[in-house]
Amino acid sequence: MSAWIYVGGLMPHKGIDALLASFAEYRTSYDPNATLTVVGDGPLRPTIERFSSQAGIAGSVTIAGPRSHDELTGFFEGADVLVHLSPFETFGIATLEAIGSGLPVVSLRNGGAESTWGDLERACGLLLDNDTPPEAIAESVAALRDDISRLDPQAGRAMVEERFAAENVASQIIDVYRRVIE
Repeated sequence: MSAWIYVGGLMPHKGIDALLASFAEYRTSYDPNATLTVVGDGPLRPTIERFSSQAGIAGSVTIAGPRSHDELTGFFEGADVLVHLSPFETFGIATLEAIGSGLPVVSLRNGGAESTWGDLERACGLLLDNDTPPEAIAESVAALRDDISRLDPQAGRAMVEERFAAENVASQIIDVYRRVIE
């Protein structure tokens, strides 16, 4: 899993510090050729640039900036794993988009990931505890790389299509309204 990707806001509550520390550890301990592409924008962009420079990984970290939904497909195709370390998410759209693209995901048990794809963790990637240190996150990505055959990208795609297709979501919303009215 040499090509990491992060998609989301570059804000303190998104776990950017843990992402960078975990990536630096992964490069040191498991794959010196690993790269990280950061898709998104926000106030931590200068922090990412500074940390990358100080940690000696600046040449391996690309900040792609904000991108359209349509552009994400190309980024996902060029990646081996989405690493998303936000300790709290209400939904976690980036992880679902990655899973829907067939990309393995490493995320924290942050509420959103557990409720949307936690039952398919074995097929889609890994869910780690929120207090997992960067060294253990790097080790977990390496373990996933070494056990990649256990993943089932088709099951992940099917789950995203089944649970989150527009007609299915609309049907669920209509059911909620019916229950409220009754």
